[in-house]
Amino acid sequence: TKPILVDAVCPQLDGLRFFELLPIDAHRIFVSENFCSDTSELNEDRISKSLRSYVERRGWKIKTMERQEKNALPMPLTAESVRTSVTGEALLIGARGGYFHSTTCQSLADTVRFAEHLAKLQELTTNSARDSLMRFRRSWLSRQRFYRLVNRLIFNASEPTLRYQVLQRFYELPTEMLARFQGGRTSWADRLRIITGKSPLPFKKAVRHFTERSAQDRHL
Repeated sequence: TKPILVDAVCPQLDGLRFFELLPIDAHRIFVSENFCSDTSELNEDRISKSLRSYVERRGWKIKTMERQEKNALPMPLTAESVRTSVTGEALLIGARGGYFHSTTCQSLADTVRFAEHLAKLQELTTNSARDSLMRFRRSWLSRQRFYRLVNRLIFNASEPTLRYQVLQRFYELPTEMLARFQGGRTSWADRLRIITGKSPLPFKKAVRHFTERSAQDRHL
């Protein structure tokens, strides 16, 4: 009767694993199995069987399957995920350009922000749009810095089978804070409360991954 964003009451295979339920109407529901994995590989046969088993465990019967989808989405650890542009090169925008919520990988909110930004330009020329979008990029990357930190805590500061504890911390927050987190609008007060609150990670290990330099060093 209501959405379930994270159901992680399942074996933690291949890093963080959880199910998501989005009801469409009284008889239709979108069921998703998600992984925070170190690779982009998908075992489609295993996932299909896993989804059917999950639905059956909840006591539901599948009458028809309207459609299926699959995605392997990046969870960036550094600002390098958003491409820069050289003179004369077209600027990539939207998800293709790396403009999505770094932790949830959702792009709708940032797509709307981007569209509103373009619509407000006084002069719709290539040069003015490029200059304006480069300024937008700098401020956007700054706003996403916190979510890239969350990703580093998930992938670099957590044991694979315990990654769920990082996101579990977020989904225990008050509803309004969670809404801001999901929408990419986490305030400085929110961040301070999250960082200074009780953490499931060892303090010294978490601190080592606070800077983006730590992620770059790991891949040298």
